[in-house]
Amino acid sequence: PHPLAALPGAEEKVRVQLARYNVALIGALAALTRVQVESVLGRSGGVLHARAHGVDPRPVLPPAQRDVLHAAATLPVQTNDRDTLRATLRQLAERLGRDLRRRRASADRLELHARYADHREADGWEVLDPATDLDTPLAAAARRLLDRAVTRRIALSAVRLTTVLTTVADVQLSLFAAPAPVAVVQRAALNAAIDRVRRRYGTASLRYAV
Repeated sequence: PHPLAALPGAEEKVRVQLARYNVALIGALAALTRVQVESVLGRSGGVLHARAHGVDPRPVLPPAQRDVLHAAATLPVQTNDRDTLRATLRQLAERLGRDLRRRRASADRLELHARYADHREADGWEVLDPATDLDTPLAAAARRLLDRAVTRRIALSAVRLTTVLTTVADVQLSLFAAPAPVAVVQRAALNAAIDRVRRRYGTASLRYAV
């Protein structure tokens, strides 16, 4: 049972009005009919009643233009060595993660563009669900893209990662969202600590083990 205070739009004066009818919980509000709620709160009561049922009638509108971030590297020596390529992509993923956190944004799509030594190209993309700004899931997605998209034995000369950003305003949040998993909270805290160290001592001061 959630208190009415947890319901968007249930301000104090609204809760006082409903308390006169012994309605103090969201479940109690949901048990009433829309007509009953509107008879107490007026037309705004219909919106509140819908939210008590987990319904938000506002449409989710995508932004007119989605921002993107790029991180690219020209390989000093052309190579098809997977360990070398994974390490390079890890560094690019970390760079994107730092940029995302600096912008207080997350990415819901990661794209890989690779250029072979013979100038042919390979591309791949993956949806990030849930959207993230953390280094580890970005790097893991980059590794999967490498395995799927880069299938020729020819050496690569350059790679680029691109993230498509989503911000809090782009996402329709659940009215009663579950708390983030402990592992996600721990990774976020770790990334925040690493960011602080790198801002003070430089990006090379801390590296992930490979």
